[in-house]
Amino acid sequence: MNQAPHRALPIVSPFVAKLDVTLRHAKIPFAYAQVAMDKLPTGKMPTLHWNGTILSDSQLIVDALVKEGIMAQHPDAWMDPETRAVANMFRFSLETLPYGGLGIERWIDHWPSTRDLYFHKASWFFRYIFFPIVIRPKIVSNFKKTGILGYPMQARDDMIESFWEDASTLLGTKRYFFSENHMSTSDFAAFGFLFNFLAFKELTPKQSAAICKHQNLIQFVERVKKELYPEILTDAQAIESKKDK
Repeated sequence: MNQAPHRALPIVSPFVAKLDVTLRHAKIPFAYAQVAMDKLPTGKMPTLHWNGTILSDSQLIVDALVKEGIMAQHPDAWMDPETRAVANMFRFSLETLPYGGLGIERWIDHWPSTRDLYFHKASWFFRYIFFPIVIRPKIVSNFKKTGILGYPMQARDDMIESFWEDASTLLGTKRYFFSENHMSTSDFAAFGFLFNFLAFKELTPKQSAAICKHQNLIQFVERVKKELYPEILTDAQAIESKKDK
């Protein structure tokens, strides 16, 4: 699977994080590898190299793994039709509105920070000439297609803040968004975005601040980290570790 390693996990894309947690939950072994952007079949991350085939787009990859029998069953197989419909609508909203906000904050408002964080090992020419002139405009254009750039700044901020407030209400006191016992593709997507925004607050300060207003969203991320990412200290563990030193 492709994505450049950084910090505690090699995840700088919420969709890569979504697939990462999906594969961990299904106990499917995988490894990260670099891949050229022009080799992505759909132009989207993540990609998965499997059986001589390159699959692209997190949801299409999951569907393919289920179809080929690599994943025992679809993550949403336990849901009844009504719950699945609501979960899909939540996931579609999550992958549209907050994602559009991510594009604005990372690739427009805080581009220098994004450049330095994502491409700190790249050559000077790539960081300051090739990527800003050739690649970045295409990325910004893709984000414009979400439609969110058509709203005034304050309206955008209010919409995104309202989304995370609604997400917090949906989660409530449950362990996961739609069940006390079972995760779903919506949980994987939610973790991918929440984890990503909280891990890279300097790139998306507005969304990170909106999320931090809701303790249950942060607790959800910490639970999943504890269950599926034993190599990462939870925030609470990190604080205790600093106290002991």
